[in-house]
Amino acid sequence: MKTLMAAGLAFALMACVAAVPAATTPPRKTPAPAASGKSSSGSKSASAKKPSSSSKSRSTKSTPSSSRKGGSGSTTGKKAASSDDTAKPRKTPAPEATPRPTPAGTPRAAGAMTETQQQNLAALKNDLAAIKQGSQVTAEQKTQLKSSLMAVADGAIKPDAALVNSLAGDLSDALTDSNITAREKAQIASDSQKVLNSANVPMGEVNAVIENTKTILQSSGATQEDIQRVVGDLQAIAVEMKNRASSVSPPAQTPAARTAPARPPLPAPLGARR
Repeated sequence: MKTLMAAGLAFALMACVAAVPAATTPPRKTPAPAASGKSSSGSKSASAKKPSSSSKSRSTKSTPSSSRKGGSGSTTGKKAASSDDTAKPRKTPAPEATPRPTPAGTPRAAGAMTETQQQNLAALKNDLAAIKQGSQVTAEQKTQLKSSLMAVADGAIKPDAALVNSLAGDLSDALTDSNITAREKAQIASDSQKVLNSANVPMGEVNAVIENTKTILQSSGATQEDIQRVVGDLQAIAVEMKNRASSVSPPAQTPAARTAPARPPLPAPLGARR
């Protein structure tokens, strides 16, 4: 009887122990559908942000192929450029023209003066510049002026010394009686040089040079008498140079008239042959 009671108590105790944890354990909550959607989208974004190892490996494998393509493209471009260079003919630069030496006896260009001519002209300009307005021209100055005028006359035909002496005296008087600047005196020296070498110069050009000297003297206040004397001396020298040039140069030969060749006589008529 005691054994049965003990077994019944043990069974009842075991039933109580099994009932206590079932009552104390809370029921599990089932997650809402929205929450499950957010988690799935989050997982998708995470998966999108983090590239897979397979895609990385593919990209690393694709880079050598692209570099190979680029290299082949550059080589083809070089080949095309080289083919264009070979196709276009290269222009050969023209050789530089070497100046030919001027043979001896060649006439100089118009207006070009030798070193000696430049020195003689400079001496004439200095002599004219030494004559000041209101000063007393000495005989030595007139003699030096005449020598300078004869020195600039370096052509084959020389002017008459008496005419040059008259020009030196009249020019000295005109410079002392007028207010001529140094630049105007240098121009008168150049004009005198042209007249003293005008043997083969057209008379129209010579008259223009003489007129230029006349204008300078008039604008500087020279007296009319001094102007007429200087202009007259220059004109006399120019005419005398022309006369000497015409006497030296041989006259132009006129070609002889051609005579027609003599024609043979015409044959006699038939009636006259009998």
